[in-house]
Amino acid sequence: MTGEVRVPLALYAVDELRGNADLVMSRGEAQRLFTQLAEALGYVGELPTPRGLEAVR
Repeated sequence: MTGEVRVPLALYAVDELRGNADLVMSRGEAQRLFTQLAEALGYVGELPTPRGLEAVR
């Protein structure tokens, strides 16, 4: 309702889990982050739909 998105993060040091945290950002920021990460991972053309951000498109 507030327009913010919480992105769950798992924080690792090498292969050891150090904790969990939520990254809180606006929907626009979350969409840009998702797009940049997808491009960095080699998704070209059709990107997978992020869960919870369907209304942003």
